[in-house]
Amino acid sequence: MTEQKAYKVLIPYSESATPRKSFKVEYEVEAFDNACALRKAENLFNSYSESNSASWVRNINRGGVRVWRLGEGLPKKPQEIDELCERLVKTEDEKSILAILKTLAQLEDAFTTSFILARTKHSNMKIAAEAIEAIEKIGDPTSLLAVKNLYKDGTPVELKIRIIAAISRIALPEDDILEFMSEALSDESPDVRKAAEEAFDILEGRALASGWVDWLKARQKRMFNNKTSV
Repeated sequence: MTEQKAYKVLIPYSESATPRKSFKVEYEVEAFDNACALRKAENLFNSYSESNSASWVRNINRGGVRVWRLGEGLPKKPQEIDELCERLVKTEDEKSILAILKTLAQLEDAFTTSFILARTKHSNMKIAAEAIEAIEKIGDPTSLLAVKNLYKDGTPVELKIRIIAAISRIALPEDDILEFMSEALSDESPDVRKAAEEAFDILEGRALASGWVDWLKARQKRMFNNKTSV
C-alpha cells in the first residue's frame, strides 16, 4: 500500500466582513498525493468556518492556493520554490537544470508546472525526458494539452513513452484522450505500443475506481474485440 507523505497547504482567502482584505492559512497534512492533501486542508478550512458562530463568510481564493510536499532537503516556503523556478528557466547549466527538475518533481507543487514545461523542449533529450517525468509526478491536470502537443511523428521514442505515461497520470474523466491513446496504440514503435497498452491499463483501472463512463465503454469494447478475435 502506498504510504502517506507530508504536505503543506497554503490557502488564501477573504472574509465577507472585509472583502478587500486578504488572509491566508497554512495546514500540514498527511496524504497520498497533492490532490488528496488539498482536499484534507479544505475540509479543515471548511470545518473551522462551520464551527465558528460569526456571521461573516470565508471565501477561498482558488488562484492562490499552493500545495507542496515536505521533506528533508526540500524547500519549505513558497518563496524558496519560486526562486527554484526562476533558476530553472534562466540557467543554461544542464547539471543544474536536471537537479532542479528532480527537486521540483519531489515537491509536487502544481505552481511549478508552467516553468517545467519550458524545459520539455530542451535540445538535450535527457532534460526533456526529466521535465516530462516531473510533470507526471506533479500530476497537474491543466498541463494535459501541453503534454499531448509534445507527441508528434518525429518525437523520439523515449520521449513518446514518457509523454504517454504522464498522460495516464494527469488525465481527468472529462478529458478527451481516447483518440490520442488509440494513435499511440498503433505507433510504429513496439516500445511505444507497449507503453500505450500499459497506460491504457492504468486508465482502465482509474475508470473502474472512479466510474469514468467513456473509459468504461472503451474497456467493454476492447474486451468484446479481444473475445471475438480469439
